[in-house]
Amino acid sequence: MSNNDNNDPIKADNLNAETDSSIDTEPSAPEGAGGPDAGAATLKETKPAVAKRRVIFIIASLLPIFSLGQQIFFRYIGIFLYTEQFVMIFIGVAFFLLFMTMPARKKDAGKWMPWDVIPALLSLAFCLYVAINWETIYYMPASRTTTFQIVGGIVVFLLTLEACRRSVGWPMIGVVLLFLAYTFFGNYLTGPLRAPSFTLTKIVHSLFLTTSGFFGKTTEIAATVVIAFTLFGTFLSATKAGTFFYNLSRALVGTVRGGGAKVAIICSAFFATMTGEPISNCGIVGPLTLPLMKRLKYDGVFSGATVATASCGSMITPPVMAAIAFIMGEITGFGYTAICIAAIIPAILYYLSVFMQVDFYAAKKNYQAIEKKDVPKMSAVFKEGWHYLIPLLFLIYWLLIARRTPATAVYYATGIMIPVALIKKDDRKFFLQRVKNVFSGCGHGMIITSCLCAAAGIIMGLVTVTGFGLKLSAALGTLAGGNMLLLAILSAVCIYIMGMGMPPLVSYLMLAILVAPSMVNMGVDLMAAHFFILYMSISAFITPPVAVAGYVCGQMVGESGAKVCFKAMRLGIVCYLIPFVSIFSPSLLLRGTPSDVALSTVTAIIGVIFLSSGLEGFFFKNVNNIFRILLIAGGLLLFIPGILTDVIGFVLGIVPLVDQILFRVKSKDHLKPA
Repeated sequence: MSNNDNNDPIKADNLNAETDSSIDTEPSAPEGAGGPDAGAATLKETKPAVAKRRVIFIIASLLPIFSLGQQIFFRYIGIFLYTEQFVMIFIGVAFFLLFMTMPARKKDAGKWMPWDVIPALLSLAFCLYVAINWETIYYMPASRTTTFQIVGGIVVFLLTLEACRRSVGWPMIGVVLLFLAYTFFGNYLTGPLRAPSFTLTKIVHSLFLTTSGFFGKTTEIAATVVIAFTLFGTFLSATKAGTFFYNLSRALVGTVRGGGAKVAIICSAFFATMTGEPISNCGIVGPLTLPLMKRLKYDGVFSGATVATASCGSMITPPVMAAIAFIMGEITGFGYTAICIAAIIPAILYYLSVFMQVDFYAAKKNYQAIEKKDVPKMSAVFKEGWHYLIPLLFLIYWLLIARRTPATAVYYATGIMIPVALIKKDDRKFFLQRVKNVFSGCGHGMIITSCLCAAAGIIMGLVTVTGFGLKLSAALGTLAGGNMLLLAILSAVCIYIMGMGMPPLVSYLMLAILVAPSMVNMGVDLMAAHFFILYMSISAFITPPVAVAGYVCGQMVGESGAKVCFKAMRLGIVCYLIPFVSIFSPSLLLRGTPSDVALSTVTAIIGVIFLSSGLEGFFFKNVNNIFRILLIAGGLLLFIPGILTDVIGFVLGIVPLVDQILFRVKSKDHLKPA
């Protein structure tokens, strides 16, 4: 590196972030996938291993191209596929990739083993069979299901369980088998959960020969919406947009106390407007900010928890919200724009809570800011990367104003990003070195998601055929006995159990059908009920036992995933509070009179500050345990809309706050010259 580079805080810090190899910031590729350099063989690889890797590279690259073609240009070149046929082919290819890249035995990576190849070909063959014969199968009643189709359906069901075992482990298998057992044996139950009896033919037909199961809505979302955002994220990673947003974050907050951690929060908020997915956000923001925090000697658990919590905000930050805003708008009838507007205040409160806790923790631990000489000037940052705002602006335009579908809007924004990445010479060189692996990376990124969506589709198919959704809503209402808080707790438990390990979009869609009706029937505002499901689904990313974001960041910093998760739960306290508060009073979702909304927002902001101080035990100085309890209690009460709770909460919190202010005043007086 030249001396000029040493004096450039933008380039210097980027180099530090890239060369700090002591933090594992790059997730490993699936076994057998070959990783980014899938086109080049190592000296030790055998010819079959090279051939397998190249085949996987090509097919993985074709997966997003196939989805892009169906959404954008197939119709213009005379290729016409029903959406159902497209989804069937897509999921067949995804399962083929899964079995080929995730071998049954780790030692078989790179080998053409029959227990990997045969499941891959069987799953692909069945999906192609249904797709090719779809026009006939669509009108075929269950009574005409053939033995071949029944056997094929059973085989694919077993292969789905095996795919789940290979990719995400046993929890998802347990959930699927639980619903299957209910379908077969629910007729032996008594009471509101009793189910009718079904034949094997009826179940197989519903799950694998219609669009209400394996090839249902969740799989369609994976093949259209999720892959669009994944492709956008992989293109984003292949450009210097990450560097631009990272440097912009450093310019904004790098020089304040705890600046390293606050950079992660601001950087996550920037990416949240585009990616809308917690794990993608962790994968982008973590490698940029964790080396900085390590260099500043921040605690590893704290650093990992900060990135995990801030990344989870991507799901609740308009305008993208991982397309959940669109799905929620359709289900509730409010429309996309209304959902985005309702999400604004909760998103602000979420990031404010994380920011304030990080600030107090940094002050308590005496964490230093980034040295001023290492912080780039705002003008220099914008001069280097202003053009990376263009795809974001176009994305917002196509989503909010042009009202395009999520997939179409994201694909258009991706198309804009390509010429943007070629504007400057340095950017162009960086992009062209990485673009060859973008489509392959996207295909690999969709493997596990597609498997989970297919398994979720089976669950939703079983729920539909048994009527379990309506039965569960009635049962929850009966168990709650008219107690709204108890209903919310029971609903949260259902969300954690049934949404275990699922992509957030799929989890929301399934639980909106299962849980929301019971809440609405008891008088909960419709929008509040759906935001409750959304927020509780997101909190699962940092709440054990699943806590995917927490464990990913724990691995990045080399710390216990459980410790990172528990710290992240504290930082993300607002993610647990807003859903419970909103079902009683949805004013934080802008549902109510302007005065109610304004009062609830102001008191919630004060409550966030009190809570943050109480949880971290610091304001201007360390807070003793009694005052911490008062601050936490006051903060919680201020979150609950109502004059009485606001007054009590303010009184509880003001006592320790006055003590802190008096300390601050005395400290200043002490520092004055005699």
